[in-house]
Amino acid sequence: MGRTPLKGDKLELLTTNLNYKVMVGERVSRCTLEKELLIGETPLRKGERPLPLYNLAAWVSFVEAQITGRDRVECRGKVEGKAMFAGEGGAKEVPIEEEEFILELDIAGVQPGMEIKGHGRISYLGESGPPLEADGKLLFQVKIEVEILLTVVDTQQTEVAVGAKNIAPEKLERRVVVFEEFLREKAFPLTLTSDLEIPAELTYFKILSYYLDDFGWEQEKDKVHIQGTLVTSYFYSNEGESGFSENRQFFKEVIAVDGLVKSSQISLFPAVEYVTAEVQDNRVRQLAYVDLLLRVTRNIQQEVLLEIEDVDTQSEYLLLPRAAGVTSESMDIVKRIDLPYPREIAAGPAHLRDLQAEAEDDGVSVSGILERHIYYIPAAKTDMDMDSPDVMSENEEKWPYSLKIEELFQQHLHLPGVRAGDEAIVYARTGKCEFAPAESATLGVSHAVLEVKVRQVDEYAIVVPSRVPPGTSMVIYAVKKGDNLLKIARNYGVRVGDVAESNGLNEDELLQVGQKLLIPLMFYRR
Repeated sequence: MGRTPLKGDKLELLTTNLNYKVMVGERVSRCTLEKELLIGETPLRKGERPLPLYNLAAWVSFVEAQITGRDRVECRGKVEGKAMFAGEGGAKEVPIEEEEFILELDIAGVQPGMEIKGHGRISYLGESGPPLEADGKLLFQVKIEVEILLTVVDTQQTEVAVGAKNIAPEKLERRVVVFEEFLREKAFPLTLTSDLEIPAELTYFKILSYYLDDFGWEQEKDKVHIQGTLVTSYFYSNEGESGFSENRQFFKEVIAVDGLVKSSQISLFPAVEYVTAEVQDNRVRQLAYVDLLLRVTRNIQQEVLLEIEDVDTQSEYLLLPRAAGVTSESMDIVKRIDLPYPREIAAGPAHLRDLQAEAEDDGVSVSGILERHIYYIPAAKTDMDMDSPDVMSENEEKWPYSLKIEELFQQHLHLPGVRAGDEAIVYARTGKCEFAPAESATLGVSHAVLEVKVRQVDEYAIVVPSRVPPGTSMVIYAVKKGDNLLKIARNYGVRVGDVAESNGLNEDELLQVGQKLLIPLMFYRR
């Protein structure tokens, strides 16, 4: 702790250096790409239908985010992938050509000069429907949803007053400020393998869906222990039988993270990007690619001096974003499917889309659409006494049909202390789906997990040591290389908006080296 004299006031401030990184904002954004795969080879068929693609895989090969202006962020990235096509001439790998995507987003509080981190991954992967056939060619349509997790970080270095020498304590107004410091963020790819054994040699094998169940973690010194269960459902066909099955794979991993301390707080954002299978005779090796984004923060408490009674001091506005509340809640979405209960039924790929979160007093309202694909094998005539297109004879091939269902949902999560208008961020992932008979229909119950985080910004006018001679009300500053308005304003302890207004500029204005700026200094008598 140092001492800084204030000339003319015969006063010495007790000061400390406050150096930290804060998360100004975070965002989960998604965009959807539709890819067309044109194949001119003869497909294998079941009846009149070509066999669908299998071993569908996609990944984000590049992602970059940048701040383009006040409250404005641009994110660019590239996606590519592959799939397997079942043809009469044998299996063939089909590439999904690389495609670029661009997202332009509004994130309140972002300023040029801050740091932004972007992490991209696949959040949904599936076919849009049966292929189109024309002139001996097949056109498969693949839907890829990209999830971008953005983090905006602001580095601040400020010398603040925490007390004053030879001043009666009752003349000092102090306050303990609390804020969340950003320490680091890193993605950890995880590959899980599992061997499946199925009687008789396989003629076709397709992964239908996958999700993480009972995922959790514990921190231990410089390590994080994670565990969970990867659940995959698949369709198989061989000479003797075909149908759906499920595989549950428990896993435990240890992630080494340097520099963890007791006050560190760990956040993990897991996602299964894709699952493929290598088939050889009646043995299947399943390969799953899991993405784990790990974020490390800590809460800091610091006493600061807000005011000295009857003494001129220089004050600086300190903006401290912080997490006002975090909650995780399971969600069950019930949907009546207009389909007689089939012989077999299984869930295909699913995702939550069009997510909207609105902070309310003491809570957050989340709404969106659950899109889920269902695979089913119709019931046999011996099982159901009815003449229906969804009833098959005992001699028909047990090959699945598919359908897409959508369900609107809205859920309220209780978060004490949250205010209407606060920034709310939703991290979401889908889980298992259960089916049951329901009056000549099928009842589907889809499970999902919502994790909601609310951020608030606290503003304080705190006492800081004078950076110019007492009584100075205006400074003329010559712009240097690498300067921006945010950096210059902080050097003098003033608001960036006041500097911009005094010079007829926008807050994100590009500056020229040598350009002269008027810096209005702020003094307060209380």
